[in-house]
Amino acid sequence: MRYWYLFFFTLFFLSTSYADSLRLASGEERDNIRIMSDGAEKVQFRDLSTNKFESISSEQVIWVSYDRAPKQFKKGMKAYQKYLFKKAIELLSKIRQKKFEPYAKFFIAESYRKMGDFKKAAKAYKYFRKQNHRLTTFALFNLGMVYIYQRNYGSARSVFKDLYEARFSPYWSLMGQYGQGLSYLYRQNYRKAEDLFYQVSEKAKGKKGASYFRLRHLALSGRGLAQVGRKYYKEALKNFNIVLKESNDEEVLAGAYIGLGRMYYSKAKDGKDSKNNYKRALLSFLKVSTLYPGQKLLYAEALHFAALCFKKLGNEKNAKLLKEEIEIRVPKWARYKGF
Repeated sequence: MRYWYLFFFTLFFLSTSYADSLRLASGEERDNIRIMSDGAEKVQFRDLSTNKFESISSEQVIWVSYDRAPKQFKKGMKAYQKYLFKKAIELLSKIRQKKFEPYAKFFIAESYRKMGDFKKAAKAYKYFRKQNHRLTTFALFNLGMVYIYQRNYGSARSVFKDLYEARFSPYWSLMGQYGQGLSYLYRQNYRKAEDLFYQVSEKAKGKKGASYFRLRHLALSGRGLAQVGRKYYKEALKNFNIVLKESNDEEVLAGAYIGLGRMYYSKAKDGKDSKNNYKRALLSFLKVSTLYPGQKLLYAEALHFAALCFKKLGNEKNAKLLKEEIEIRVPKWARYKGF
């Protein structure tokens, strides 16, 4: 199960209006403002209708819009959105304006990551280690994930520990702990991963807000995957079902269905009612590919495992068709690479 953007909130949008705007995790939008600073802890802005200065916690901000962006930046972002990552890097590398440079650096790092150049992606993300910017927390989390995909689990844990201890906000401290859980999960230290995910889910449960509600469900799915690794299938099923019952977040739901599918797949491999469990796993994976095709990473993972299920069930034709669908529909950066 692969998550990148928690985050997975939209970070930037090029506006065609004549004022900046913010969108909050609560769903509220603040329009007709001028953003003065975009810090790791607070976003400060001036309300143009009242001329009053205000600030809001950065963790509440999921979307920002600036009315005036450099032409090169606009071109770079358009290239990025079209998956023209080399072109995006070329254009964004020219940005030096104080307000836009952090955004340019972030999407340069994202471009390298999606190209599969994790070494350059890590180097680009490290820019944020010395920056007090709203994207610092996102970049540090993604730096940890890049290390995980390089199988550099020690460095990943170190980054997530720094995020946990930096105290940008209570939310991002929990995100750091969640990241540590992921590093142990990928390392196949399932006992440690399960313990960390449990801690995160319990702490998030006691907090108010959409971000904590979402994080709790991510942690429950993570705990479920760790329990699958330990072959505690009954407990894993309970956690996945909680997420599927409570969440209305597409990415979270897709991840829970994949977790459920992997649970049935693991049971089948153990020789427990193999044919029926491969069928149950297949149904879970196909739900993701049918209902959530926009979740590229999870969609690709679902297709990968659905193809394996078809093969295990002796349906080579459908297995081949799904592999072809991956080649056609899934960009290379999103294709399943392991775990």
